Amino acid sequence: MDNLRKLRGAIASAVVLAGSLALSSCGCEKPLVDSVVVRDTIYTERVVSDTVVVSTPQDTIVMEKERLRVRVVRINDTLRIEGECQTDTIYRTKIIKVPVKVVESRWPWWAAPLLWSLCVLAVIYAVKRVLQMK
Repeated sequence: MDNLRKLRGAIASAVVLAGSLALSSCGCEKPLVDSVVVRDTIYTERVVSDTVVVSTPQDTIVMEKERLRVRVVRINDTLRIEGECQTDTIYRTKIIKVPVKVVESRWPWWAAPLLWSLCVLAVIYAVKRVLQMK
């Protein structure tokens, strides 16, 4: 009766070992193409322009729209025009598809059958050893 329990325990251990080896794997399959997000920043430079025109009235006019500012100054017979475009930052997001390098196993083709054969021999040895203990 005691040997029967030992035999059942050895067989259960062998089944658990064989099941865990059979169900184990190297990992999940990875996609062949991966996406990389590149954020690019572009800076535009400031543009300044001056122009002088002769005129008679005296007045100052300032016009502003978004990044552009124009100032017209009339002093006696001189018209001074100042234009300025402020710097701006442009953010551009681009998604680039990058191929993933597939790394093959470093094991030779005969390694897996050899490993399975060794596992089967170990199970047979364990069962024989338990049976001899009777």
